[in-house]
Amino acid sequence: MINSKNKRFDLFIILNDLTAEGCPNLALNLIDESKKKNLKILLLTFREANKELLNQFNKRNITIISFKLARTGIYRYLKILFLTFIFSKKFKPNSILCFPLGWHSFVAIGSKLAGVKIICTHAGNLAPNFKNTNFWKFNFLVKLGNPFTNKIICCSKYIEDSIIKNFGIKQSKTICIYNSFDEKKFKFIKNLKLKKKIESKDTIIIGMVGRLEAHKDQKSLIKAIKTLKERSIKTKLFLIGDGSLKLMLVELTKNLQLNNEVRFLGARNDIEKILERIDIFVFSTTKDEGFGIALAEAMGKGLPVIASDV
Repeated sequence: MINSKNKRFDLFIILNDLTAEGCPNLALNLIDESKKKNLKILLLTFREANKELLNQFNKRNITIISFKLARTGIYRYLKILFLTFIFSKKFKPNSILCFPLGWHSFVAIGSKLAGVKIICTHAGNLAPNFKNTNFWKFNFLVKLGNPFTNKIICCSKYIEDSIIKNFGIKQSKTICIYNSFDEKKFKFIKNLKLKKKIESKDTIIIGMVGRLEAHKDQKSLIKAIKTLKERSIKTKLFLIGDGSLKLMLVELTKNLQLNNEVRFLGARNDIEKILERIDIFVFSTTKDEGFGIALAEAMGKGLPVIASDV
């Protein structure tokens, strides 16, 4: 916890947890930029379950407080509202950026009651339409927080259009700010030797960075490796990331007899180094994808990219 009773913060950043995925990585980039302006940041997380990026935040000397929310129950929503109000009163931030869309409503209400002037949330995935089982819940939450939220920051125009259309939000309430990456960390690779590899029939290293979840599509990528193997094209696939679909994807790999071709590297904090071992970056994903930071990082490295047309 924080020792100084009078310590103030310029900005609260709120994450679901510290999973090694897009939003927490984006938060790290924002923290690095904010430190250049001498802004004081407090990081709040809803849960403590996943701490994959904890060391990265600790290296930046960021103070972290967890709401320690339960997995189920209406009480957790009230807890978000109450604790946001308490922390906002105590540390008096100028602004709040809440990444989890939907739950931001309780953050916005609590912080506005405490006198915080600027509250924004982040939309990183496609807004569900009325056919989706989560539509009515999300629609209710977004509209509940709308009067208390200054802006919904959308990571692409595609996402912004879905937020406006599916939730009936006025365009004045949204803004499109594309995701970013660290240019120093992901330096451009010169003199790529992929063409030489293909001509000499050396093994081509293919890689994808992304959570092993339903809004991605590593399944199709693994099946593509099977097709390449049947055509006698030598490849290795690096899948970087973790998630709830890992066991299913491992089983698929085993059933397709690709244990020698597909490697599951798990969640990693050295993505920039792994990319230097890759020849082709593949971004196999679904229409629910917003704007993959991993895709931008691969492009920043100068890697050739094959991506799903979504």
